[in-house]
Amino acid sequence: ANSPLTLRKTLDKKDGVVSQDMTMVRLIGKQGIVMTTLRPAGKADIDGESHDVVSTGEFIEKGATVVVSEVDGNRIVVKPIKA
Repeated sequence: ANSPLTLRKTLDKKDGVVSQDMTMVRLIGKQGIVMTTLRPAGKADIDGESHDVVSTGEFIEKGATVVVSEVDGNRIVVKPIKA
């Protein structure tokens, strides 16, 4: 019942998986505005582009300013900037 992919620890390009999208990595350290309330996933405007983002677990209100703390594959992790 297990897929052979679940048994392997790593995936590579031939499996259709790209380890790091360089366009996403450039977002680390950039600030953005939350477009939908993050609970913990949602959308944020970073550099004038809409991105699917996830918080580090906390609830972040729409309109809050966030900073990109980490990019893991195509997952963009943001943290709120305290006023």
